[in-house]
Amino acid sequence: MISIILPTYNEAENIIPLIEEINRSVRKKKEIIVVDDSSPDGTAELARKYRIKKKTRFIRVLVRKKDKGLTRSIQKGIDAARGKIVVWMDCDFSMPPYVINALTAKIIEGYDVAVGSRYVKGGSFKRNISGSKDSAGGGLLSRLMNCLIQILLGRHFRDYTSGFAAVRKNVFKQIRLKGDYGEYFIDFIFRSFTHNLKISEVGFVCMPRKRGVSKTGKNAGEYIRRGKNYMKVVLGLGWEKYIVSATHDLLMTQKLFNARFLYKNILIIGGAFLSGRITVYDFFKKINFERELVRNRKSSYPTILTLCVKEKYQRMGVGKRLLFSIIGKFTDRNINVLFVDTLQNNRNAIAFYRKTGFKKERQIDDAVVLKYKLG
Repeated sequence: MISIILPTYNEAENIIPLIEEINRSVRKKKEIIVVDDSSPDGTAELARKYRIKKKTRFIRVLVRKKDKGLTRSIQKGIDAARGKIVVWMDCDFSMPPYVINALTAKIIEGYDVAVGSRYVKGGSFKRNISGSKDSAGGGLLSRLMNCLIQILLGRHFRDYTSGFAAVRKNVFKQIRLKGDYGEYFIDFIFRSFTHNLKISEVGFVCMPRKRGVSKTGKNAGEYIRRGKNYMKVVLGLGWEKYIVSATHDLLMTQKLFNARFLYKNILIIGGAFLSGRITVYDFFKKINFERELVRNRKSSYPTILTLCVKEKYQRMGVGKRLLFSIIGKFTDRNINVLFVDTLQNNRNAIAFYRKTGFKKERQIDDAVVLKYKLG
């Protein structure tokens, strides 16, 4: 069965036509889950009345009265879904319901995630339609945003802000949606790749909204304000990607001080500071410590790693995700030992490493080197 999630807020003009169009387009066994954030225009009540009037069992209506927001609405629908394939989409007809068939076909084919994409073959924006409520600059700003995201996170994926996807339900045993608005999708795609999931993009033509008011933005100024949150997430993810990719090289410490290497990653390093995910003082203190190790040849740590994760993010599991990703990469390359360093006064970090299986190797001034045997 396919579970189709419709997160709604003030979509009274669209909800019934959308349900009817989905029912006509998707012939496979399905359920439609309307997750409404207590819309004052009566969206949820309209969906309920339609369900009773048509005597349909495949429509379910969930109303959220607290902790509102797009991401949490979608996650609520995912948690309630009974199907093995979960689909979610916007409720303004910008995402044609017939595309659901192409997305679910990819999942049946063997993919874990199938994304409706505006930036692959067959995908585009359709603008200048009479009566459209969308800003003409929205498509251009979306393209610019995705180009920047691709620079930071990788060009192997094109539409990081799509929000139109079909996903195998068991994927959500590994990943939960995080974020407030559209930035959740950037995080979800990044996590999907780090979990080595099989992902496909399917082109579709994004249509303009004809009824109701856009939640993303009605003009360029609102798009830009929304984009600030997007970029904060992207910069944070870019930092994680930088740390993990840097450790792939056996001479990570030496390469870290290579001018060309730093030049390529300077935007991501800067993003680490701007996104607030690292402690600047600790970062430079550790870097100086590693430089002294190399310069004075006090010890040879070809795989030494610095994880400058703020304590609040440690509690969120950022450090743990990075560490296990790194351990996996080194194990794949038949590397036997991984070293990490931290400050002596960072007892939480030392306790975390020891719990993970690291043992103290040595102490130099106020820095501690810990050793982990792989395999």
